[in-house]
Amino acid sequence: MDISRLTIDELKDYLQTLNRLKPQTLQNLQDEEVDGEAFLLINEANLQKNFSDIKAGERFKVLQLVEEFKRALPQSNDEQSSSSQLDDSASSSFDPLPVEIVFVESNECTAPMVSTSVRKTVESPPPSETPSTSAVEQVMDVKDILMQSAEGFRVVENIQKNRWPDDRHRKKMISILTDYHVKSTGANRDSYYPNPIDKLMMAKGIIRDFPTLADNGNGEGYLAWYDPSSCKGFLGKKFEYLREKHLKPTEKRKIPKDKKKSHASSTTSSTMLSDHDNEDSPSKRSKTDENYDDMVKKLSRMEATSGSKNIISSLMEGTFSERHKWMNQRPKPSGAQILTKFIHFKSYGGLMVSNSWFGIITCSLSVYNSHMFCSNFKHIIFPTKITEEFQRLHPKAVAFDLTDIVNAVLQHSKSTKKKLYEDSSCLQNDSLHALQLIFDILPSVPVKRSKEMPVTTEETNNKFWIASKPCAALVQIVPAGTDVQGYQNKLQPIKPPSDSNSKQLMSAPFMLWLTDDQLTGEIYILIDGHFIHVDVDPLSDPFPKAFDVFLKLFHVLAVHYHPQLKFFFNFFEFVYGLNNKPIPSVRALVGALRTIQIETNNN
Repeated sequence: MDISRLTIDELKDYLQTLNRLKPQTLQNLQDEEVDGEAFLLINEANLQKNFSDIKAGERFKVLQLVEEFKRALPQSNDEQSSSSQLDDSASSSFDPLPVEIVFVESNECTAPMVSTSVRKTVESPPPSETPSTSAVEQVMDVKDILMQSAEGFRVVENIQKNRWPDDRHRKKMISILTDYHVKSTGANRDSYYPNPIDKLMMAKGIIRDFPTLADNGNGEGYLAWYDPSSCKGFLGKKFEYLREKHLKPTEKRKIPKDKKKSHASSTTSSTMLSDHDNEDSPSKRSKTDENYDDMVKKLSRMEATSGSKNIISSLMEGTFSERHKWMNQRPKPSGAQILTKFIHFKSYGGLMVSNSWFGIITCSLSVYNSHMFCSNFKHIIFPTKITEEFQRLHPKAVAFDLTDIVNAVLQHSKSTKKKLYEDSSCLQNDSLHALQLIFDILPSVPVKRSKEMPVTTEETNNKFWIASKPCAALVQIVPAGTDVQGYQNKLQPIKPPSDSNSKQLMSAPFMLWLTDDQLTGEIYILIDGHFIHVDVDPLSDPFPKAFDVFLKLFHVLAVHYHPQLKFFFNFFEFVYGLNNKPIPSVRALVGALRTIQIETNNN
């Protein structure tokens, strides 16, 4: 039947007899005056635009019918005569012809096929005439394959909506593509050991059809999906998983001895990346996935974009265990060395710092009972706010927000510490004012020095800046537009604590606030010549988020606090639930703030 000739009512009646679309969908088509010819012109874009009421599953059925009707259309006379002439000319000639390679677009895959216009008797062209791989790029039609199923259709919609699929849709996309390859190659043993070119074809197809999924988020780089140098990436891991699941031990290929050795030495931390993609992955049963060094190299090559955020997060998670072993070895690497090797600690406004801190907390929860950990917060009755990501990863734990205590600190200081309150009243930002007051209220760390020992320039410099408002070990304020890269720390390097077993001078992180009005402005966290730009709303108070990243950075990089901030951080360690035994002055301050909170809530 030639669908293109049907009228509006005839099309509706015919579709109704097929019983594949809902009555409401048929009514929508009729209301929009869609006849047979218009129906064949429907595509995904105009379907979403003109029929927004039709849900994803129903839209997929409509598109499927359109494709079926197009394939059933009768061939035109011109095409038939052209085909006939080609066949006649082929049958009247006996000279061997070279094989013509063409790409045939279909719903299955774009693959090289021998043209039907060429006779059965063929001979291969000379090497000089063979098309090079660079001239003919073999790329899988990923989008077409996904559109063949309802689940794949939802994956495409998810990518188009969010630019990057969530974990569930990304795993589903990989499953659809790998299953397609296995079925199209006969579902035998060799199907689970695809040629590297096949995996490369899939990876390039993904970023061609969906440029936002590239390593740089703009169509360039496919190493996250398949890395030819290590045979890893999401596709490589999925095929490893399929081999473990479907092949018997006798069906698996033997691994060469040199590869066995390197495979066996892979770190257990690398299984995190594989498990992130396959919750039922065999790697959870002790098989490692990607080598730690490979992941570090891949991280160093990847550019921080919105499209690569999930991949970078997964790789950072995968290197967590070995990374912390390296960071805590002797001699301990400096903050600069850590940030040079793991550049993405500086990416995404401190997100990777927070994620790594969550990993440290997870380790703490495995050592201490989680109920005991959470009970630390019961000492404080602040209305603590739970961040969405932290709640998702650790639903029993609580994330602290600086804004919860700012008013209580200001009120307590104004009524009981008037001199301190007035001395720091030059700080107009309430959050910064509260941080400075906490520093002023708590005792300072005494400097142990013999009477005969002269006061050095270094010591004088640090004492001067510690006494400034705000404390320079905490925040340094500069005009907006200051060159952050070339900024020189006002504090001199200091000696590490005596229990650190290190004699090398250290520089602790500090916050740099670029502001003209001392109310709003950008905040950077600087350490050893590196900086993290904290991503906050330019019109909002930047300190709650900046301070959160600032404190976590000490724990993530395993660097020591500045000595003058020892008791200041003792307070916040207690608030964050990291320390059950605060010093007495911290307990007293917490008790006073708690009383103010109770009175405020009662009023």
